[in-house]
Amino acid sequence: MRVYYITGSSSGIGRALTEALLQREDVKVFGLSRHKEIEHPNFEHIAIDLSDMEKVQRFHFEAWPDAEQVVLVNNAGSLGDVAPTGRIEDRQTVKAIQLNMLAPMILTNSFFRSYCPHPAKALVINISSGAGKYPVDGWSTYCSSKAGLDMFTQVTAKEMEMRERDGHCKIFAIAPGIVDTAMQDHIRNQTEKDFSRVEEFRNYKREGQLASP
Repeated sequence: MRVYYITGSSSGIGRALTEALLQREDVKVFGLSRHKEIEHPNFEHIAIDLSDMEKVQRFHFEAWPDAEQVVLVNNAGSLGDVAPTGRIEDRQTVKAIQLNMLAPMILTNSFFRSYCPHPAKALVINISSGAGKYPVDGWSTYCSSKAGLDMFTQVTAKEMEMRERDGHCKIFAIAPGIVDTAMQDHIRNQTEKDFSRVEEFRNYKREGQLASP
């Protein structure tokens, strides 16, 4: 059996990934999100606000002594407040950083603490973004949090390589490209004053250039 924990499982990439995995018979999928959108005998919803650090720190992974592999997908994310620095809503910055970077760091730490001492393969996949490598005006919170997530992934991967006893534990960051999700809706609703490339992103939708989740 393979066990999956997927954050942000109620929409977008998280939901699509969850639904794809549930087509298999040998899986158990846990969805960590505020809302439950999926009904399936092999799916269990865990209601949690991943921008609430106290709740994230209280979350514990179950023991799966008979599992072949246990996987954590840190998918939940937020664009945050789209505006130039100096006009950003502070509370939105804190919430987005907590959701995009701190929650994955805390969950990954707990995940490897739980599963690296055991023989099952333990895999963490962090959903990143090209915005973590290239500056986008108006997206300072999002770009910074994804850059931080990428570096956390690289450091953790290096640590795994240095410890032979943790060879069955792996971590990767994947940037899926421009995907047709609610985040894209949010981007297209911005003003050119706050985000100079908004018309470019509207064209992605009009011209059918967005990938399906």
